[in-house]
Amino acid sequence: ITDTIKAFSVGGRNLLLTSSTMSNTSSWESPSIKVGETYQGMNISANTVAWSGPKYRILDLYNRSVINENDSYTYSAFVRNTSDTDIEIGFYGVFTDQNGILITKMKAHTDWTRLSVTFKFKNLSQRLDTTSIRFEPMYNVTNGYVNQSGFKLEKGTIP
Repeated sequence: ITDTIKAFSVGGRNLLLTSSTMSNTSSWESPSIKVGETYQGMNISANTVAWSGPKYRILDLYNRSVINENDSYTYSAFVRNTSDTDIEIGFYGVFTDQNGILITKMKAHTDWTRLSVTFKFKNLSQRLDTTSIRFEPMYNVTNGYVNQSGFKLEKGTIP
């Protein structure tokens, strides 16, 4: 048991800037804020198209020296599906060791759930200005949205 416990680590501090509002355009790309609605006091994104949703720029994290290739990081967000379409949500981050993995399948009309993925960054010496980390639906949805809110990136393996 002791070895299992030692294998976990928790960072605690959110490394993402303005994660409750997604308002910093040098950090966030394509947030598609749902005006007039919040979740736990945080802005909500609302998307209907596959491969869309808020994206956090890796370059911002790299320039602030808060990431490296040696440590593990956990990215998490609250997600819900208000549409009539069952969806799959993937994690995308080209410069991570978990790019393109399926995180979950969500039935239509699901309530908020917290999704997370643990990964390591890689190839951070490459050109980072057009890369990001994000959760994205793999399909278009109808009569509703894929909503996301409450984003966190923490050093460690437990969200």
